[in-house]
Amino acid sequence: MNQDWILQRKETRRVFSKTTWVPLRASINDEQGTVRNIGYVNEYFGCGSVAFPPEHREVAEQLSWIDIGIICNVQPYAYEDGYYSAIEQYEYNDKEPIGIHLVFEHPQPVIGGSLWVLNPDLVVALRLIKEGSNWVRPEENFVVVAREVLDGKGKQRLIEIKREFLIDYLAARNLSLRLSYYVLIHRVP
Repeated sequence: MNQDWILQRKETRRVFSKTTWVPLRASINDEQGTVRNIGYVNEYFGCGSVAFPPEHREVAEQLSWIDIGIICNVQPYAYEDGYYSAIEQYEYNDKEPIGIHLVFEHPQPVIGGSLWVLNPDLVVALRLIKEGSNWVRPEENFVVVAREVLDGKGKQRLIEIKREFLIDYLAARNLSLRLSYYVLIHRVP
């Protein structure tokens, strides 16, 4: 056994630079069978994303799953001294915004849970409207530009965007995207 086998690099390596759909936020748990039975498979894919301007690229390249992944809290925050961190801002340290979140988390008080919200600047810049679980572009024959995937209970599990539109948006804002993802595969042979 070597490190590549232990980390399952061959099985978990995903290349998004050539894919049609790029995940912006994901928390997908695919379970088949029962954990106590032979043939059980549990695959988890979690992904977070932040867009960075060129002056913060060096810092962005050092960020990991802990900094950007699905556990990253994407919400506004008011500091005791009056400084306000907008939901769009990604802060590396307190009061040090260095990037832009493309998906926000909106906690649902009273009813519980949370909603993921596609950055309104992205929606308006690409001139999108929402139809069901898709964001479409009416000017291009209602082509699906971004989409969300829900689980059986209606909870959001994935928001992804077509690569070509994401590239246009990032180029217009002079940003580069940093994805941080986590894949866990558990099998009972």
